[in-house]
Amino acid sequence: MAYLLIKCTHLAAVVVWMGVMIFIPAVMASLRSLQDEARLGAARRVRTWYLGVGSVAMMGTWIFGITLMMMGGWMFSGWMVAKIAVVLALSALHGFVSGQFRQLATDSSFELGGWPTAVTICEFLALLLVLTLAVLKPF
Repeated sequence: MAYLLIKCTHLAAVVVWMGVMIFIPAVMASLRSLQDEARLGAARRVRTWYLGVGSVAMMGTWIFGITLMMMGGWMFSGWMVAKIAVVLALSALHGFVSGQFRQLATDSSFELGGWPTAVTICEFLALLLVLTLAVLKPF
């Protein structure tokens, strides 16, 4: 029963984290149309939410995921090593987006460029890869 509760909590954290990660670049892109002061204020509020919800969900994903890995004895399975590498990359991307948000919230001359679309695509593909590895355990 404990395994199922931890698995459910892990999946809930993943859903929240990935939801935030996929939603945030679209929000950042929409902030481009606001004037300087309005953009800075909105970016500060959204960044606070991003750090409060997204970072907590990311930590929950890691904590409950590592717990499941230990309970299942999958530490050295090939699929698990690959999955951890992808989740590490997603965590790094989370940090990158946080840094971009910090600049957007503090620097009125900061330009986003075209990365929000690329980040969203990368996040979606990484999520599909993690799900495939976790469900199929191919190697």
